[in-house]
Amino acid sequence: MDDLFKMARKDAMTLDSQLITNVLTAKSCGNSSSNSAFSMRRNCVDLYSFLDEYISCVAAVPKYSWCLGKLLRPLCEQMEKLQKQLGPLTSLSESVYLHASNARGNKCEQPSYHLFHMHLDLRWMQINVMLKVYKAWDSHQALCDSQVIESSSITKADISRKANSLMFELIDLAFLRFEKLFGSGCCKKSPFSCSCIQDLWVYLHRFYSSLFNDNEGTAFWSSFCGYIGKINGLHGEDFAIGNPHMYQEAPCSSKAVFSLWLLSNVTILHKSAGLVVSNNHALLENLIKLIVADESNEGDIKTCLVFIESLCIQLWEPKVEPIVCLWEYFHKKINNSFYVPGSSIDSIATLSKTSSGLLKHVRTLIESKRSCATTSYQHFIRIVGLHLQRTKNTPRHWNVIKGRVFSKMSGPRLGGLSQTGEHHVVVLFVMLAITVGIGQVDNKFIEIITTIKRAKDNLSSDLTQGLMAFIVLSLNEKQNVSKLVGVVVDHVNAISPLDGFDVLKRFTEEVQEIFTMDDSPGLGLHLLLDSWMSSYLTCCAPAESSRLLESVLVVVNRIKVRSCLNSPDQDTVLFVERLWEQLNPYFNGMSAHMPVQSAELAASLVVLFINTGNHDRASAIMNLFIVKDCSDVWISRRFITKLILNDNVVSILPRYNKIIIKAWIRCCIICTDAFSMEMKSFTSYISNIDEISCICNNGDSSLLDSKEPLLYLCNSFRSKFESTENIYQKQNLRERLTSYMDGIDRWLKSNTVSQDHEIVQNVFKASGNMVRLCANLLYTKSKPNTVLQQIIDTLLLPASVRNPEYKLSVAVTQSIKEHLHLFIEGLHSLYSNQDSYIMRIIKELITVYVPRCVTLPSPLPPTSSTRFALVAELASFSCNLRCLIFETVSNQFFKKKSKVPHLHACHALTFLKESLSLNDRNADVIKCFIRGCFERLCDMMMFCDDKSAALSHTKKIVKVLLNSDMLRENSDLIDSLTYSLAALCNEHLAWSSRQTFDLVISLSNDAPDLVVRFLPQLLDTIKHIERKRGVGYDKNLRFGLERVETNLRSIKADHHRQD
Repeated sequence: MDDLFKMARKDAMTLDSQLITNVLTAKSCGNSSSNSAFSMRRNCVDLYSFLDEYISCVAAVPKYSWCLGKLLRPLCEQMEKLQKQLGPLTSLSESVYLHASNARGNKCEQPSYHLFHMHLDLRWMQINVMLKVYKAWDSHQALCDSQVIESSSITKADISRKANSLMFELIDLAFLRFEKLFGSGCCKKSPFSCSCIQDLWVYLHRFYSSLFNDNEGTAFWSSFCGYIGKINGLHGEDFAIGNPHMYQEAPCSSKAVFSLWLLSNVTILHKSAGLVVSNNHALLENLIKLIVADESNEGDIKTCLVFIESLCIQLWEPKVEPIVCLWEYFHKKINNSFYVPGSSIDSIATLSKTSSGLLKHVRTLIESKRSCATTSYQHFIRIVGLHLQRTKNTPRHWNVIKGRVFSKMSGPRLGGLSQTGEHHVVVLFVMLAITVGIGQVDNKFIEIITTIKRAKDNLSSDLTQGLMAFIVLSLNEKQNVSKLVGVVVDHVNAISPLDGFDVLKRFTEEVQEIFTMDDSPGLGLHLLLDSWMSSYLTCCAPAESSRLLESVLVVVNRIKVRSCLNSPDQDTVLFVERLWEQLNPYFNGMSAHMPVQSAELAASLVVLFINTGNHDRASAIMNLFIVKDCSDVWISRRFITKLILNDNVVSILPRYNKIIIKAWIRCCIICTDAFSMEMKSFTSYISNIDEISCICNNGDSSLLDSKEPLLYLCNSFRSKFESTENIYQKQNLRERLTSYMDGIDRWLKSNTVSQDHEIVQNVFKASGNMVRLCANLLYTKSKPNTVLQQIIDTLLLPASVRNPEYKLSVAVTQSIKEHLHLFIEGLHSLYSNQDSYIMRIIKELITVYVPRCVTLPSPLPPTSSTRFALVAELASFSCNLRCLIFETVSNQFFKKKSKVPHLHACHALTFLKESLSLNDRNADVIKCFIRGCFERLCDMMMFCDDKSAALSHTKKIVKVLLNSDMLRENSDLIDSLTYSLAALCNEHLAWSSRQTFDLVISLSNDAPDLVVRFLPQLLDTIKHIERKRGVGYDKNLRFGLERVETNLRSIKADHHRQD
């Protein structure tokens, strides 16, 4: 045996000596195999295996038990020598630890790997051999003669000391590994550098159980906890530390973190191996107290909480004391941010601004398998939540936590909370509410909120957010929220919309979420509707008010559906009444930018009030949206179209028929989506009203089928008006249509300033067609303020337009260019009764808008391609109207015998030129042109300043007229032209003979044939003047005539030469 151990010691020494180069050379290893390190390790292990087997064989045969007495003492001496030679595990160099783990395992050729594992093998096999000898000796002691067999030198205490020594060295090894890890790196790595160390920890547990016949592992954990306590300076068993300097230099917090790390990993290891896990709460509590007493940094606290969660939540039976210890630490630091200095920006906790975000964050803390907490406080909250979930059937745990938490929420303490502290309190109480139920903590939370508000005279956004989260939780648990809502609504009502709009906006978003998530208006939810709502709707943007109203509409529609099926309960009545109280001021102050949801909400409220029997409220809303002229026609239309879909409401609508028809006409005038489903639905309802159907029922077509329903209605009224001879029926039709148009000036005025060009175009087009088709019904002679007058004064002749410097908007200008002819045509149809007012209006329209609508010729491209429709539609007008237009243009812009032309003469000339050019093949238009403005154009040619642009422009127009093919083809036109020329000569020849003869000469240059035909009339006029003067021959007149004849002969001679 001595030789065997001597060989073993030699192999161990040889293996240790090779660490200098970490390579075995052929010289040092002799003729051994390439893996000599493994061979030497195996030789040593085989020795212990042989001893183990030998002792088992001897112990099995009682008659050989004397061998144990002979073998025991020398065996113990030899094993002790070998252990002393090897030394403790911590005495190995660092390079050995670096190579201790290798994926190749025993095939590895690194001497350091085999040296380290030889240490593990021999230490484990030594205590196993000692245990086997002890048990064999103990079992045979009664059978043996005590005088023959010496007493055993191996006691249970010796074996226990050896096992403890091995365990403590493994703990020391783990500490060396811990020191190599950086910060929270130990959370991702275990204390076991290789699987062999893991196995050894498991074997040690079983070894202690075998040594002390302890299936509970008490001896193992007692030794483990005792050594850990010694390391941390706790009062415990008197264990000697193998390397005291190793721990002396380490801070207390580091030793505590290490202890938790090792304790957690060893517990996990033993549980995975199926071993009994002991609940070492006493050690844990002591370690927690050390950590919090040492004022550990945030990084160490976060790391510790990872292991504390593992032990308290996953591995051990629940116990409340560790949670209480942690709370004692965190409540003192409740105002801290728990930020780790030097951490990346991603590690900073992102705080949600909504209650749903807060609830999601808190639920995520306890629902995720791995902690997602970004701070130690959040991790503590996670541990509290998980612990309460585990112990929900054990009231004692909650009672202890409640007592400790609530007792720390004193008035002075709450008054000194920072914003961060308030957030931490909110998160804590939300976690408690989620885990133990809202009813356990809501009263205390309200008390905390009230205390803070009293101390600070305000509530922070975090506290408001917490209250809203509690409301959501209460609704989820179907508990009444009146107390919670009362606190938060009182706070929000006191906020000024101008100073605290952001707070109002966030609160509104919270309310929206609550309305959309909850299916019932009960449980005190109606208290959320208070004065803040009308304040917010008044000052917020349309998009924001739209979102709020949409959320309220969801709830109202749910209630509406239920109220149609069952009689509304008291909660429903309270909710609807409260909602109306807040929306009434908003609806009364209707603006042009109200969202369409307001109309839908109002319509739903009408249905609800009818279902609840409150017809007065229903009528009040209908008066707001139908009777009152809402500034936004789309709101009225949406309101009415939503109402007519409900059978309960349709029964009371007939009393509003006249107002609804009025609203429909307004929609036709203003709305541009004439073919939308909403507009078709509205038109369908209108067509079924008796007073409309009796007018529009023509058999072949209907109001609903027409492409332009308003024009169809106007045509129907006109046809009915013209077809009846009864003066009373005529008056009735006039009054009925007038009543439908009541207040039209307000409708039109608000929309002519619209930024939407399509709306402006639609307004002018619809209004113009009404005037064209129904002028007789819209106007009564000598009656003031008729509908026709309102339309004209609002759209075409407001006071401002008479100011020459007033600039019309682009949309209005283009609309008038396109539709002015409709108004003029309708007005002219009224002139049959010689109404001076109508004539004055027509002339004023032409005077005002010809300069504004005519675009002067320019080398630059035109800014608008819109043609002046008054020019384009001349051919469709009556002869009288065409003459009136030309005469009005001539009389207003071309003054007789004026040397200086009118300011807008060029615009008028451009209008005449375009009229002539566009209708150069229309004899009727040309005839009216000659009758209306030829004389005044000639007057311009006679008297206008030679340098004026208007003169050259006039000459071009006259030239175009004189060279017209239609003029040559139609003798009536020539007669009309010569008649006008003769009238001009009669007027001017006597007193302005030179200008007159210059004009005739100028005309002869453009149309000599026409002047030749005119010469006899010119001669007659000269003779008539001579007779008037009492002379037989006027030299000047005869000389002028001679000049004309000479010019004609010259022109004729030039033609002959050209031929």
